[in-house]
Amino acid sequence: MKCVNIAGMLAFQQEEAVYAAGDCLKGLIEKCIDNSMIEQGNPFVQSQGKSPNVGPSIIGRVCVIACSLLGYQYSSAWDVSLQVVTALFNKLGK
Repeated sequence: MKCVNIAGMLAFQQEEAVYAAGDCLKGLIEKCIDNSMIEQGNPFVQSQGKSPNVGPSIIGRVCVIACSLLGYQYSSAWDVSLQVVTALFNKLGK
């Protein structure tokens, strides 16, 4: 998934690259995630990935990537990471 490569850019030291990657991730979340994707990922999200017979959906993978943005390696870009996580929460709702 290309989101992983874009998310990795948040660890860069160049401020322009960090903000561009954050804007790109927010745009992908806002424009590309639709209701059908959310419905397909609903069993995975509700089980929190613990069910062995439910593979990670696209939404599940996006959630994992978003959670990883809060890791220490991205501490210099947490302001941007939190904006990405907020966009995901706004898109997915409860």
